[in-house]
Amino acid sequence: MEDLQLNGPHPALSRSITAEDPRYSELVDALFERNQKLLEENRLLAEMDEHRISLIACVSHELRTPLSYVMGYGSILQEGVMGELNPKQQNCLRKMMEGSEQLLRIISDLLVFSKMDAGKFALQLAPTNLAPLLDEVVRQMAPTFESNELTLELRLTVPLPEIQADADRLRQVLYNLLENASKFTPKGGRVTLSCRLAERGIRLEVVDNGIGIAPEHLDRIFERFYQIPGGDARQKKGSGLGLAITRDIIEGHGGAIKVVSSPEQGTAFKIFLPLPQ
Repeated sequence: MEDLQLNGPHPALSRSITAEDPRYSELVDALFERNQKLLEENRLLAEMDEHRISLIACVSHELRTPLSYVMGYGSILQEGVMGELNPKQQNCLRKMMEGSEQLLRIISDLLVFSKMDAGKFALQLAPTNLAPLLDEVVRQMAPTFESNELTLELRLTVPLPEIQADADRLRQVLYNLLENASKFTPKGGRVTLSCRLAERGIRLEVVDNGIGIAPEHLDRIFERFYQIPGGDARQKKGSGLGLAITRDIIEGHGGAIKVVSSPEQGTAFKIFLPLPQ
């Protein structure tokens, strides 16, 4: 039998040991026991990971029900069904609804994250008209931008052809990118969402004139849970999953996303979505 070479700090493992050596059997038994221990530890880690994913999914689902009540009754109050509100009450209600919508987006990110980790995430592709979808997203995000004293502009080059897409997931992508832009753009700034037809596909861009991203962070912003160090409390809000999920959704559509940014010059997220073949 060939020599078994094991390197390590233990004297018995620092030189070749042959099958004829009386310590050979002892060494094989020790290695087998160590391997079994590692296998058991890996099994426990995998089990813990499954429990973690299951817990995230369960908690996220459970949070959606009470949150839907909050947002439902909030909408009733905003519509004046229960009577007119004074300006202070309207302001408090608007902030409550903004916070609820932000929490709903975080829950949506967590649900997608849990499905991705469990290997159960699948896009529901169907013919999708982007123009009304983009208009809806901008209208939904308008209060957030107004409260942060920012301008949100939609630029469409029409007509736009239908694409095969999961409309709900594309909304999630756009909400994530616009919310991100609102966090990192100072008061008085401008954010533009644009969409145009390009060769073999659709080009979407979210561009802001905010604080920008330093070069050392550009390669990491699509990592899960990565958040750029520093910044104020407004910039820290979120799960740290938004951009990672955004990239996975876009790539799931057969598209691509990239970011261009410079400190104090603003940031542009550029998305390409292919047209049906």
